Amino acid sequence: VHGGSDNLETFAQLLPQLPANQYYVCIDLPGHGKSSHADKGYILDLVWCTFAVKRVIEYFRWSKLYYLGHSFGGQIGFLLSAFYPELVLKLVIIDTLMDYHICENITARTTRQYLFDTLLKLEKRSSLDKAPTYSFEEFVQKMKEARLTEVSDSQIKAMADRNLMKIGPDQYKFSNDQRNKLFGPIFFTCKQLECIAREIRCPTLIILGKDSTNTKPLEKLNHTPLQKIRNAIFHVIEGDHDIHLARPKAVARLVVPFLSGEIVSKL
Repeated sequence: VHGGSDNLETFAQLLPQLPANQYYVCIDLPGHGKSSHADKGYILDLVWCTFAVKRVIEYFRWSKLYYLGHSFGGQIGFLLSAFYPELVLKLVIIDTLMDYHICENITARTTRQYLFDTLLKLEKRSSLDKAPTYSFEEFVQKMKEARLTEVSDSQIKAMADRNLMKIGPDQYKFSNDQRNKLFGPIFFTCKQLECIAREIRCPTLIILGKDSTNTKPLEKLNHTPLQKIRNAIFHVIEGDHDIHLARPKAVARLVVPFLSGEIVSKL
């Protein structure tokens, strides 16, 4: 499962490196890529998106699965594995630490700021303003500037093609739901996330980019709620937040033996 404002094309480089004897399903989260938008009034937060993924699982009638997620998709996997420990056999999380959580003493203010006020503003903007249009190359450039990671032009173009809606000759607008911009803290406290982490039973592989803003400073690794997962292995490798895109072979060298059942030693 991909990260926020991305789509399933984010795994196009990694999938060919993974074991061919496995069956893989990638999805566009609601309001991303080619997926439809949620109804007006819904808040597309972590819990809601986890429920959306569970709906997909129910549709396919899977009783057991391996889960791999990048960034926000990794956070979804964290919750899914804790809520349904009998479902997830193995969990792979790529570059997220679950450390951007809500602080107990400002819960009311944070909830208002990130959920209510921002949601109303985004809904008003999407209903009153005409979405800006650009050429395909202009969109590619904007997406590249927004990522600030070592992703190639061809990779950006593949993701852009799935995130855009053509409305005229070389005229496009973003098809993503405006509510995807509701980036705020995870609405659990640190203690709650630690308790949730203890519910995860499956072997868990956590791969982090050495130069990612998510992992700097590296001391953050000592305080992440992910440390409370009983059967977790952490690896920090060269690269930034998009290590699965820019360095798929390096990521696969860790994922393949993990999925194949071989022991991956902890660094």
